[in-house]
Amino acid sequence: MNFTDDIKANRPKISANSLRTYNSLLRSIYKGAFGADEKPDASLFSKRYGKVLDFLSEKTANTRKTYLAALVCIAPNVDSYRREMMDDIRKHREETEKSELTTKLEESVGWISSMVQSSRGKKAIFALVYSDS
Repeated sequence: MNFTDDIKANRPKISANSLRTYNSLLRSIYKGAFGADEKPDASLFSKRYGKVLDFLSEKTANTRKTYLAALVCIAPNVDSYRREMMDDIRKHREETEKSELTTKLEESVGWISSMVQSSRGKKAIFALVYSDS
């Protein structure tokens, strides 16, 4: 099962690594959504996009956005793929920002805890809290 020619038809300047990755992703989607046919039909990605989206619905947004990027490449006429991909990118970005904020908060709490535990830190905190400025 190989979608290389179909991908190259839509993206002639695609890199070799992206081509391999997209081809692998599309094979996985095809097998999951349509079965393991000997002679795959790339047009099914456009004609039966509902079935493809159903197959992808169980994947996380982070994983699904990568699959959708391959689908946008092979079926650029299916707006649902692009919309879903952009939505997944937004969700992934929001989750990443939450994670980064949590990490920063944890670092701040750790720093404050170490300051409170040391006598030098206690004096510095006392000076900050009770300064005249």
